[in-house]
Amino acid sequence: MAKRAGASERKGTGTLSGEGRDYFLGRKMGRDILADPNDERWWRESKYKLCLDRLGGLPPGARVLDVGCGLGLAAYRLAETAGEVTAIDLSEFAIDFARSHYSRENLRFVRADVRAFSPDRTFDAAFCMDVIEHLDPPAGRLLLERIARLLVPGGVLFAHVPIAESAGGRRKLEEYLRKHAAGPDVLDHTGDPTHRATFSAPSFRALLSSAGFRIAREHRKVHCWRPLRGLFRAVLASPLASGRWRDAATYSAVVRAETSRGD
Repeated sequence: MAKRAGASERKGTGTLSGEGRDYFLGRKMGRDILADPNDERWWRESKYKLCLDRLGGLPPGARVLDVGCGLGLAAYRLAETAGEVTAIDLSEFAIDFARSHYSRENLRFVRADVRAFSPDRTFDAAFCMDVIEHLDPPAGRLLLERIARLLVPGGVLFAHVPIAESAGGRRKLEEYLRKHAAGPDVLDHTGDPTHRATFSAPSFRALLSSAGFRIAREHRKVHCWRPLRGLFRAVLASPLASGRWRDAATYSAVVRAETSRGD
């Protein structure tokens, strides 16, 4: 496979952009929700629901911030159990779609960049799903530091990034490229050309730590040879498996992290 441009080689990597309808039509998630704004299967398979089911869920009555809420279905479903949800995105199209399709008394959609967002209260929990990889690492750290300041002491962050800097991540990218026509701007298996940073599992942990977070729990997806998938996953789940083995096989990581500041 030809060498692909790394995050440090990209230009204009320090800003988020507000994506329009074409961007969401180009992503399976966007096509599914635009076709059916109440897509139950999308919600069941979403990383948001995985966080609620596998990573400890939300504190009772939590005030929740959804950073990069996209078309808004996840925020709408989070508001079923949260005390209140504030969902923000830079995309005018996404926020207009969300406001026109999802309404609850405890839910509001705001068009904003979280780095300049100044709410009148702090939050108990935040979601930052598939956002960090759109920024170069220094800008990603600033984003996470801002989220930390918007959380109460000990507040919870749920975050996801694709893992490209691993054997598993590289194999997933190779599989994607065999099935799709993609240019050199594609850095990971998601096929999203707007991604600006790639991560290994250790570098993602280090980024969170540098922004003031302590990882409490993780959930990963690992790549393995299909005929031996069950055995391979069982080996990786064993307490005897090396952390390096798990890191090498990982191509997607969702974490529950907590603010480590005490002020």
